[in-house]
Amino acid sequence: MADWTNVPEAQALSTDASMTIVVNGTDIALCRDEDGIYYALSNRCPHRLGQIGDGGVENGRVICPLHGWDFDLRTGISPYNPSDRLQTFP
Repeated sequence: MADWTNVPEAQALSTDASMTIVVNGTDIALCRDEDGIYYALSNRCPHRLGQIGDGGVENGRVICPLHGWDFDLRTGISPYNPSDRLQTFP
């Protein structure tokens, strides 16, 4: 995947929200925090394979819609189990 990809759908994403996009054949959870900063993470929760893009964003974390685990938007790390993390993209 290239370091930078223009994503026109991002303009429709409100703050504290997430959505699923496909970039170069890869499912990505695109998230926007309360400050309007965008983050791109892998779209599958490592715990139960929930689609992260269908979850919510709160306090700098994206929340899995299946079971409520959350992941830091910047690092992809879960406070529940640091080895269960989401891949982050620049």
